[in-house]
Amino acid sequence: MKPIEWQINWESFINSIALDFDKGASDEDLTNKYGGSEVIWEGKITEIKLDEEFSPGVQLEMPKISIPLNNGKVLEADYLFLNTDAQTKNTWLKAGVGDFVSFKTLISLGDGPFPGISISIDEEDILALPLIGTYNSRKEHRC
Repeated sequence: MKPIEWQINWESFINSIALDFDKGASDEDLTNKYGGSEVIWEGKITEIKLDEEFSPGVQLEMPKISIPLNNGKVLEADYLFLNTDAQTKNTWLKAGVGDFVSFKTLISLGDGPFPGISISIDEEDILALPLIGTYNSRKEHRC
C-alpha cells in the first residue's frame, strides 16, 4: 500500500495536523487519526541519549515549519524526539551529533493520560507547539 504524503514528508504532516486542529480536532482526535502510523522522515541529530533510563532516544532538528492558525497563534515545529528501545537502539550506534539522517518511527497512540499528539498552547505566547510522541524509532541510512 502506498504511503500517504504526510507519512513521508514532515512538512505535509505538520500542515495536516494544523489543518485538523483548525477544524476543531482535539489532541485525542489527532492521536486517533495519526497514532500508530509509521512515518519515514529526515532530520539532523542534535542530541543522542541512548543510555537514558526512562526515555532513551535521539533528538532531531527538523525543517522549521510555521503555520498561522485560525485562533491567532502560529503552529511552529522544528524538532522531534525519537524514542528508541533495545531492538532499535543499535541502529543509532554509529550516528553522531550533526548527522543528517533518514529514519522510520511510529507515532504514539498515547501513554496513560498523555496523548500521542498534542498541541501545546500558552495563552501568553503566540506560538503553538506540536508535541509528537514516537516509539520504535530506527535510523534508516545516511542521507
